Amino acid sequence: MDFSKTFDLTTKEGMDNIQKALMIAMPTIGLPIYVVRKIFGSAPSAEEQAKTALELIAEGKRNGAKKLDIEISGEAGGHFSCPIEGVEISMGAGSNGNVKVHVEYA
Repeated sequence: MDFSKTFDLTTKEGMDNIQKALMIAMPTIGLPIYVVRKIFGSAPSAEEQAKTALELIAEGKRNGAKKLDIEISGEAGGHFSCPIEGVEISMGAGSNGNVKVHVEYA
């Protein structure tokens, strides 16, 4: 998985792309999420965005990424927390109501 780009979790297409990658990297997590999204076919919820962001952060740490940028909706950003040790996270709200999360791994 290429961690050098920004992952946009605010759109259906962005979530579909990252969840396909998670199915390959972490099938026990990525596959159930992907199946549920295909059945309901809706835009990603704030909870779904936050959960996927945490999975991306964990996957980045496991794969030795130096940094990671994720874009989530403002609602998801308002409830975002990261329990992973050794990870520094900064968040900033954009003018479109989205939150950009910048992760730097120790």
